[in-house]
Amino acid sequence: MDVKSPQNLTELTNVFRFVEKELNIKPDHVRNLAYYKKQFKVTPQFLIYIEKNREILGALLAIPQKNDNLLVGELAVSKKTQGKGIGSMLLNEIEKRAKKYDKNNILLGSLETAEKFYIKHNYKPMLFIQLKGPNKLNELKSFAIENSQENRITWESTDSEFSKIVIDTPNVDKILQYKANRLSGVHTQYLFSKKL
Repeated sequence: MDVKSPQNLTELTNVFRFVEKELNIKPDHVRNLAYYKKQFKVTPQFLIYIEKNREILGALLAIPQKNDNLLVGELAVSKKTQGKGIGSMLLNEIEKRAKKYDKNNILLGSLETAEKFYIKHNYKPMLFIQLKGPNKLNELKSFAIENSQENRITWESTDSEFSKIVIDTPNVDKILQYKANRLSGVHTQYLFSKKL
């Protein structure tokens, strides 16, 4: 089994359909097939998959950022091959390719079921907290202060729809995430990063 990149739009479509099915991606997902077709034209080397006997076993779709970051948009492994090293092979390959193309940091969001997997691969957790509505940074910062996390805020942003912060945590802190989930209009998720 080798890790490879799609060679044409038909292969890319097949890979995306696999990812879409395995991750139950909704039609209104921001990173849809049209999005990855644009990425394919510019950086096909960051769209990778593994197949055996013409069956896709896993895929990882990553997007280079303006700085030295590489964002993993989607990582999917077929349910029947989970726990057999496919996800690890994909992560190892994308790390090699990232280094080759001067991307020194990998960022990704994680489903709860995959958090231990990323920690096992030396990815550092960060709690992303997003509140619906503009100008809610003070509310988010108050939450951080109340939970002794004010010095761990590493990123913040607000726009006309959402206010967001990222808190670096030494581990996946489910208690902190539970407390954040009690805020009105909130979405939380653990993000992970790894310096290469």
